Amino acid sequence: MAPGTGKFSLTLHDLTEGLLATISFHTASLSLLGRMPPLHLLLISLVFLPGQILARIVQLEYLFTLDPGASASVQLYGAVFGVVSSAILLRGKRSNSSRSGAKNYIPSSVSLCGSFLLALSSLIINTLGVPEHQEEFVILNTCFIQSATITAAGGVLIGISSLKRKPLNFQLLQGSLIAGGVAAAAIAGTQIEPWGATALGIVTGVCMVLGGLLVEPALGECLGVPISYCSSSIHGLPALLGGFAGILMAGLAEEKQGAVVYGLNLYKLYPGRVYPPGLSSPGCEHINKTALEIQTCPMSTEEILMLVDPSLPTLGRSAADQATMQAVFLLIVIGLGVGSGILGGLLACLMDRIGGRGMPREAWYDSTCFLETSGDGAAAAGSSLKHMGHYGQKQLHDDHAA
Repeated sequence: MAPGTGKFSLTLHDLTEGLLATISFHTASLSLLGRMPPLHLLLISLVFLPGQILARIVQLEYLFTLDPGASASVQLYGAVFGVVSSAILLRGKRSNSSRSGAKNYIPSSVSLCGSFLLALSSLIINTLGVPEHQEEFVILNTCFIQSATITAAGGVLIGISSLKRKPLNFQLLQGSLIAGGVAAAAIAGTQIEPWGATALGIVTGVCMVLGGLLVEPALGECLGVPISYCSSSIHGLPALLGGFAGILMAGLAEEKQGAVVYGLNLYKLYPGRVYPPGLSSPGCEHINKTALEIQTCPMSTEEILMLVDPSLPTLGRSAADQATMQAVFLLIVIGLGVGSGILGGLLACLMDRIGGRGMPREAWYDSTCFLETSGDGAAAAGSSLKHMGHYGQKQLHDDHAA
């Protein structure tokens, strides 16, 4: 609240964090959508949001890791939460019926437009956490990775479809539009080479398809849970691969001499690399140095703070230390996703016990079971019967029988 005005003040940062939290919960809900009453899903968000907020706080205020598009704290956390909570809530409810019988597909024209919009939004989201002069790297890297991901995923899907003589899996093909932007989020602001971005996109596309076709069905079979919307393959796995690439790029980043040279931009991307005042980076402590040694040594802390930002944290991390923090953050996000997912699944189970039986399988993806029909009597019910789904008709039949 703004002091003396009695009004709440919202900044662009606040709105951005709200958008990222919404995207993260959407990712988590893909494993639960249509499989529980809407009220249950809303109550689970009370467990989900604190974990997601905590992950962002750890990243931005304590570990100072590079993840401009928040792929770990948004996509990876959401995917892990959804898988864990669904494993607790839906365990043992897997059906042997084929997936084609389930009403779990949005019309392809609508979902394809949504995938295109999400792919374009990656160009915007991935620029949120980088300095202005780094935005060209973000756009180029994201485009390279997205293009390679779509091409690789499309090639693998077409090859599998031709060899097995089965229809093309459009769900994964549309998902490839999203997966590339997710994988690019963690390294979009770095000076990765075009061939490196292309390689990451190819690996992401191939792994996404194999995960959606092989790993997720096997995982669902092992856990005894129904098939989901491939949230782990489209959102979680690309975020994890991008996180691994982020660890590698952090370990190669240097100011003046190294595999990837950033100059002063190093401290804008990795604030924790600034040494405390009065200390120097290893190898630059000696008073008597040659001109070449002076040129290759990083700038002093005072110069960096004056030229970049006086509020930078002076943690004195090396490249290896920064890479370690990137890895630690991934582990923390996975741990938070597992812990919050367990709490969310247990909460959903408790609500089922208190509020009655859980949703039967025939009610999944059938929104009519949450809608009330207008009017009373058999005439009103009969006029609306043709508009009701399978579960709605079954419920109406049971009510008449009672």
